[in-house]
Amino acid sequence: SREPEQITFAGCSTARRYRPRTCGLCADGKCCQPSSSRTVRLRFHCPDGKSLTRNVMWIQHCHCSKSFCGVHREQSSPTVSLHNDIHTFSH
Repeated sequence: SREPEQITFAGCSTARRYRPRTCGLCADGKCCQPSSSRTVRLRFHCPDGKSLTRNVMWIQHCHCSKSFCGVHREQSSPTVSLHNDIHTFSH
């Protein structure tokens, strides 16, 4: 199993470490996609001392689709980085 890791977003990181599930590649080259997920709320701490919260899709299960992926996916990087800078600052 993978080691727990911090999740980063907009230059900020979670205080806790997590083991997020990612969908990799299927053996036959077809797309591996989430089949079951839930939304979790994570708190991120920023270098400037502020914190923000973000709703994140948390993958629970993956499955191989019937079609091939349009883009070659790379193996997951050692850090998990969220894209899309929509966030809520806490006061």
